[in-house]
Amino acid sequence: MIPEALSPERIRRSITYLGAGVLVLAVTLYLALPIAALFFRTTPDLFFSSLSNPEVTSALWLSLVTSTISLAIVILVGTPFAYVHTRCTYPGKMLVDTLIDLPLVLPPAVAGLALLVLYGKAGFLGRYFSLLGVSIAFTALAVIMAQIFVASPFYLRQAKSLFEQFDMSYEHAARTLGASPV
Repeated sequence: MIPEALSPERIRRSITYLGAGVLVLAVTLYLALPIAALFFRTTPDLFFSSLSNPEVTSALWLSLVTSTISLAIVILVGTPFAYVHTRCTYPGKMLVDTLIDLPLVLPPAVAGLALLVLYGKAGFLGRYFSLLGVSIAFTALAVIMAQIFVASPFYLRQAKSLFEQFDMSYEHAARTLGASPV
């Protein structure tokens, strides 16, 4: 007779838990250690003194401003798009779904190159903007456009998922109470 502590089921369960624990630990360390390395690479004094460097503060402000603008655009344009895309059927909807997800699978360097080929001074659209005196490449506008390109698929996927889960009876009730379709 096998003691219950050594039963095959209990051993299998223990190995499963151990494997899951190792997997969670490995992924967590893989994602957290690069960030932690940034903090251990420098001293707090050096970190705070670098914040007084005009180039650093300029870069931080640029990041803050461009990401705030990008966020606002993604939300303001993405929410109605996700609603319409979820609620309506139209020709090419599956193609649009695929194209929305495309930036998720592109390596960042390829995404940047694609934006440069499109909006650079000699790019497909960039040459026409250049004729109008508008330069996009290597500007804050380009940073915003790149952030939108990278972030919008994440937002659109989540918004579409939420609109799919939303109970339509609430919309119908709001309409009966005088709410407009918008």
